[in-house]
Amino acid sequence: MTAISQLKEDYKECNLKEALVLAAQVLAKSMDSANPNVDKYEIGVLQKDANGNVVQRRIEGAELKKILDEAKVFE
Repeated sequence: MTAISQLKEDYKECNLKEALVLAAQVLAKSMDSANPNVDKYEIGVLQKDANGNVVQRRIEGAELKKILDEAKVFE
């Protein structure tokens, strides 16, 4: 399955966590890597804070590893 076909097949209304897992799956499909690892992934998120301001943050460390594990990109 290609990255585009996976995105078309699996996309649905979802929460942030589900969207991050899907994004990681699609990203893994589009990468040309025989042995993926956490260091090869960069994921960023734009969200609104409590005051309605847009805040950008980078997902790193244990949070990124957890998303990639849930996306099963290392299997």
